[in-house]
Amino acid sequence: MEHSDHDGSGAFRRRLVTSSAALVTVAVVAVVMLGQPRGPSGSGRIDQVQPQPVVMPAVPVWYDDDGLHRGTEVYDVPVDPLGGPPRAAHALALAGNGALFVDPAAGDVWFQPWQGVPRVVGHRSRYGPGADPDGTTAAWFEGDELVVYDTARGRRIARKAMTEPVTGGSEHLAGNAFRYVDAEEVIWAADADVVKFDVASGEVGMLWSPGDSGTVTQLVRDVHQGWLDWARVSSDGARVTMLSGEPVAAFAEPEMFSVFSPDGRYLLAASRVGGHRAVVGEVPTGDVWFPSADDAYPWLGWSYGNVAMVLQDPGRGDGTLLGCDVEARECTPLVHRGPVLLPTS
Repeated sequence: MEHSDHDGSGAFRRRLVTSSAALVTVAVVAVVMLGQPRGPSGSGRIDQVQPQPVVMPAVPVWYDDDGLHRGTEVYDVPVDPLGGPPRAAHALALAGNGALFVDPAAGDVWFQPWQGVPRVVGHRSRYGPGADPDGTTAAWFEGDELVVYDTARGRRIARKAMTEPVTGGSEHLAGNAFRYVDAEEVIWAADADVVKFDVASGEVGMLWSPGDSGTVTQLVRDVHQGWLDWARVSSDGARVTMLSGEPVAAFAEPEMFSVFSPDGRYLLAASRVGGHRAVVGEVPTGDVWFPSADDAYPWLGWSYGNVAMVLQDPGRGDGTLLGCDVEARECTPLVHRGPVLLPTS
């Protein structure tokens, strides 16, 4: 059912509520799905069907005390993604058709479709999921086992035991160290190593390790626009290069905590100086833009499209939350209540 809530600022929002009966039905279906047999142990592949691309409106997404926000819509979810014991991991990942998050108290991975009721899709996940915002693929670890999942069809694509599972998030970037997820490959950081899993073949490779030249303990991302195949950002945040080492762009402002936009054209980071305020670098040109004039400590993330999410001064009250259209270079203050969880990866 739906009903309207007043947010106190004169605007109305649509709140989406699921019935208990629907949740029970979906929970039973989810249990059956999770019981699917594994594929051949050599490949880890279960399903050869490729998920289709999804194009979502460029709207801000976040979680707070009011629920899971997508633009003007607010979804009631069954668990608190910001709860759990002290030092628990919190992760919110965007697929093209919904959001995934981990229940810090139980370790369950939940999927909230934008059209549908939430359901449990995984268990025993310490650091939670990563996902493809332009598709329907998600990934997470259950213990040391990587699970790759198709959110559209509600089934696992692949699963494989790993010696180097994903690690947690970092300063300025909440969640976990999933760096890239789609139907063909999953990339994550395991401490200083960057590991790649090929979904079709089941092969695992080291994309980058500390023994390579330079340092890249942060993001390694695929760029979808066609102007660049593979790129990485170095740990000092100043250089974006091809994996081969060919330089692409250099920035003076960003520090090591940097994250590529979903299309790879922008780099969102904390500034090196002052209060480490948020800065956006345009990768093809090297131009930079500061979303806010306030020299405020930020937490950072990307929503759909090129919407940068910036939470300023979270230690002062609830902080200031901005949704920024980086192409237009415009930010909108977002009404929120309580602690905020931004999208990861």
